[in-house]
Amino acid sequence: QIFESTTYTSNISPKIETKHIYNLGKTLAMRGDFSFPTPVNPSDRFLNRTLGGGVTLDVGCYLVELALLAAHGHHRSHKSLSKSKRKALKRYLIPDGIVATGHGMYHGLVFPVDVEASFSLRWGGGSDGILAGCGKAASAGMVFDMSEDRRCETTSTQGGEEDDFTMIGSFQASFRRPSTFEVEYIFENGRALIHRPGNGPSEMTIYEHKAPFGPLIRETKISFPLPPIKDKLLQYGRPNYPRAEGFVYVIDAIEKCMAERGVPGKTEDLPVGSGCLELEENTIEEQLVTVEVTEEVLKKM
Repeated sequence: QIFESTTYTSNISPKIETKHIYNLGKTLAMRGDFSFPTPVNPSDRFLNRTLGGGVTLDVGCYLVELALLAAHGHHRSHKSLSKSKRKALKRYLIPDGIVATGHGMYHGLVFPVDVEASFSLRWGGGSDGILAGCGKAASAGMVFDMSEDRRCETTSTQGGEEDDFTMIGSFQASFRRPSTFEVEYIFENGRALIHRPGNGPSEMTIYEHKAPFGPLIRETKISFPLPPIKDKLLQYGRPNYPRAEGFVYVIDAIEKCMAERGVPGKTEDLPVGSGCLELEENTIEEQLVTVEVTEEVLKKM
């Protein structure tokens, strides 16, 4: 029996208490650019394929995780479901469409990994997205007719649901240049800007509009300090990972899980297959979706 968990902190960080209740509406779009220049060294892990190199595996996966967090939030009612039913959440998290491109060129050298990458994740529209021809129904149940002048017109919406999750995320990642490392979520009535570094933030700004594309009614900057690292750990030096203090949230969640449910293979009288095998905030099924989507992004390149 093995406990499994990634070190993503996005869905494990404590909830933020705010003075206002924001009516931002549905998530419509998302963007992010995680880039930083690396040394031109073929033996370095960033550019070495045998060491798991490549910008998508290094920082692009965080953008995938943050996009899936929006999809997860839309379907967060799964927390009330049993574990067996929760597995069905996967089909809601997997994007309907993935487009990606990239290259391995850097300072006149061609590396066997992606040095520059750009990809887009789409939820909504089924596998077809926008139909290439008419007389064919989209996966969401929309029916089209072909008119005399070859135009497609929507004639009915059979089976579509008003609360479907429809979002397009556009992302870039690079080893050749710096970037803001910010992430922005665009909603029906505003947006949320996650300040740098987006994969380990401590600040965000929320912009709330009166109506879609209406005037700005509230701009709020929110800070959420990271937990301090104890002095006994600092004797070994500062962490070399930006905002590594956020991992404390993951460690705390694991300790709490094992204290409440038992340590697999260690706690006495614990039945086989029970105990703390995963975190409720980041289940194995959800972790595998991140892996699958990231892998698909690489395949599309």
